[in-house]
Amino acid sequence: MKYKKSLFVFRRDYRLDDNTSLIQACENSEQVIPCFLFEKNLIDKNNPVFGKMRIRFMIDSLKDLFEQAKGKNCEILIKNDSVSSLITSSVKQDEINAIFMNRDNSPYGRFRDNQFKSASEKNNIAFESYGDLLLRDAGSVLKQNDTPFLVFTPFYRAASQFKVRTPQAFNHKNLITSNQNSDDTISRLEKIIPKTTVIEGGRKNGLKILENFDKIADYNVQRNIPSKPTSQLSTHNRFGTVSIREVHKAASKFFGNDHSFISELYWRDFFSHLMFHFPYSQKKEFQEKYQDLKWSHDKKKFEKWVNGLTGFP
Repeated sequence: MKYKKSLFVFRRDYRLDDNTSLIQACENSEQVIPCFLFEKNLIDKNNPVFGKMRIRFMIDSLKDLFEQAKGKNCEILIKNDSVSSLITSSVKQDEINAIFMNRDNSPYGRFRDNQFKSASEKNNIAFESYGDLLLRDAGSVLKQNDTPFLVFTPFYRAASQFKVRTPQAFNHKNLITSNQNSDDTISRLEKIIPKTTVIEGGRKNGLKILENFDKIADYNVQRNIPSKPTSQLSTHNRFGTVSIREVHKAASKFFGNDHSFISELYWRDFFSHLMFHFPYSQKKEFQEKYQDLKWSHDKKKFEKWVNGLTGFP
């Protein structure tokens, strides 16, 4: 084996099946310790981006993930700490010699990737990351002159030429429980965030949607009508309770590769690729000529617009 003992860190991939880096870790390590690290800024109630529904979905998905791990006779290490502290304690108490994780191509995700990589280097252990979030890994679909596509249709033509990987079941038996103690972050969060039935997290609920995909056969017509059903998969895709490859396989099985839902999966890829190549687009207009537009903040005009008193009679 390449490594004796590795640490796998769950991020936007709350599942064992078809988890690219987890499977790589198990195939290249004698033993693998699964871990989830809470990002303090995301669970801070004073943070502007704090969202109770999102945290509730995360909790549901983590509890489902715990059950998946228990089925492999393993407990997931839960920490609410800094990246450097996690890696330092894992090296000392668990004697790991490698870190595995799936890449997150968002600007903040890449910042976190670099944190893990730097901390690994400081502790003299290996760091390995793999693409898992997209049908085609960010940066892998380019024009013939090696520049990124800026328009969806040619991007779609190029990206859809690549075969989508077949989802891979998790059959490994070398997951082990950490020597470290998990903290009580989840129980503390559950006390302040009640359970909801609006959109329930967890792999079981994600798989139920895939098993009943025939309900969105008219997706191309119904997706823009609020009263009609959509796939209800966006949050599951966001947290990776099901893999994007599993979603693609289910959609292809029910509808074929030419269905509008398939093209929407590539739209998801397209915007992720754009953000990868142009990270400024997360906070600024994509085209430079629109970045310095002067906006009106006239409250009276806004009220007229709200009451339908603008425009032609």
